[in-house]
Amino acid sequence: MKWLKYGKSLSHITELGIKRLSSTPWIPLVLPLAAAWLAYGGVVHCDFIGLDDDLYVYENLIVQQGLTWPGIRWAFSAFYASTWQPLVWLSYMTDVSLSGVEPAALHRTNLLLHLINIILVYSCLLQLTGRRVIALATALLFALHPVHVESVAWVAGRKDVLSTPFWWAAILAYLAYARKPSVARYLAVLLLLVLGLMAKPMLMTLPAILLLLDIWPLRRVSMDAPVNWRTVLIEKLPLLMPVLVSVVITFHVQATGESLLDMETISLWGRFSNASVSVWRYIGSLLWPANLAVLYPHPGAWPILVTMLTLAASAAAMAVAWKQRQRCPWLLPCLLWYLITLVPVIGLVQFGWHAMADRFLYIPAIGLYTLAAIGFDALWRCSRSWQLSLGIAAVGLTLGLIGLTNQQVNRWNDSLSLFSHAATVTRDNWMMHNGVGTALSRKGRNDEAAPHFEKAIQIKPDRPKLHFNLGHVRFMQQRWPEAIACFKKSIELNPTDRAYYNLAVAQARSGDLGAAEATYRQILETTPQHIPAMVGIATLCRATGRLPQAITMYRQALTLDPEHRMAQTGLGIALLDVGQTVEALKLLVGVLQQEPSNTEAQNAVRRAMHPD
Repeated sequence: MKWLKYGKSLSHITELGIKRLSSTPWIPLVLPLAAAWLAYGGVVHCDFIGLDDDLYVYENLIVQQGLTWPGIRWAFSAFYASTWQPLVWLSYMTDVSLSGVEPAALHRTNLLLHLINIILVYSCLLQLTGRRVIALATALLFALHPVHVESVAWVAGRKDVLSTPFWWAAILAYLAYARKPSVARYLAVLLLLVLGLMAKPMLMTLPAILLLLDIWPLRRVSMDAPVNWRTVLIEKLPLLMPVLVSVVITFHVQATGESLLDMETISLWGRFSNASVSVWRYIGSLLWPANLAVLYPHPGAWPILVTMLTLAASAAAMAVAWKQRQRCPWLLPCLLWYLITLVPVIGLVQFGWHAMADRFLYIPAIGLYTLAAIGFDALWRCSRSWQLSLGIAAVGLTLGLIGLTNQQVNRWNDSLSLFSHAATVTRDNWMMHNGVGTALSRKGRNDEAAPHFEKAIQIKPDRPKLHFNLGHVRFMQQRWPEAIACFKKSIELNPTDRAYYNLAVAQARSGDLGAAEATYRQILETTPQHIPAMVGIATLCRATGRLPQAITMYRQALTLDPEHRMAQTGLGIALLDVGQTVEALKLLVGVLQQEPSNTEAQNAVRRAMHPD
């Protein structure tokens, strides 16, 4: 009976909550904010990650210039990195203008945005429920759960922490509109939605969530009576306009950037199967946040039995929630919040190779957090004898989450630690093995990198990049035949100038100069102004005594790029070899003025000055 009374008390709490808000102390907010600072403090020591951070910041020449008018124009007009997110670009540019291209500054901004979201979560839940315990418990779970580390610790994940304040601000604006409708308040909701979509299109579900809030806790409409539904539905129509525009832009940009996978890559059944299973895998991550990874590889399709069981479990949960809608009016809206906000990222439309991603829970998890908080509040109110035990459990859970989140933040310290952990805790994760290999190779640890590239190829043999990366490692190991074989396989899967060029260099290093020259010339057939290929041919001509041809090719390359050091050095040496010492020295001395450590130019100048 106590639970029934509690359910009835929560069925009409919104007005009570709003009345109490002005007199409610905000001191409880100190707890989740301080706990989040403790849990996430180490994020400022994290480095950039070799997963989109280069595209977004440290190799993005426009972002590196800071906040400029050309940069602002680019932010709103560019479909870059398979995204349209002008507010995200502007936030990066602002960080760079204030602190330079420093990972600590960018991570600090992410953490600040997360703290702002914690405040807004508490504020919204306080207004929606009128219960400080529910608002505080929800804010604590949101603040500390390690599943949200990806959104906070990933520089390229800025879109999550930046778009979410607009989500909560729009809800607060809608609550003000629901209390006292006006055009100005409605336009505020619309504007905040548009701004949020300009940071991340995942906010496209906001109109549906506002309709959900109309059911509970606002009680503007009832699921059991059609009265007033026409009004609330018409209210949402203008909000659908920016959503539709965002959907069209997102599909266009993702398809253009080749992030949108076709049905041949992942079938419709595979998408549906993964979506039905992921709904419960996400819940599993929230209940037991172990083995979290930056990328969970897509399985293709789950077994039919597993898919059917998860579908049955989802249907049963919704049926129970529907049956209990009068007794527990919060149950169905909380579950629907979780499911509806997952729709854009559940994988029915597949962007990328992931089956799921922790960052996708940044908003959806709130529905389940609220459900847990309501349960905690009910136990707290219904049994005084349990309050001490509940308090101890809450403190233990808070400390445990702080520890787990801090541990997860440490895994984001650099690419090697992050990718190594992901490769360890997931199966057949070819992208993470490739990431580990790349991180090791950049540190010069090629002997350790090679097995990871081999493992990635074993899992996904049709990816040309994997063969290319293994070829680079074999090249650095001076294992020329293996490097040549890898580059040829990469070309077979995807012929690119870069792969052809590396193949030519490997062929030249192996002593097969004829094959190397043929490969260089093959590049020029498709890309006539490929300067490295021109320089490569000229160098081979010089090495085989064809000095006139070498000089001609070097000059052709310098016509396209007068500052190309290798072409300048090679031409200087070739001119020296044919007796044009004055012009040769002029070129070589010019090279040494720019590159004093250029040993080829040094030796050539020494030879010119002391011909004997």
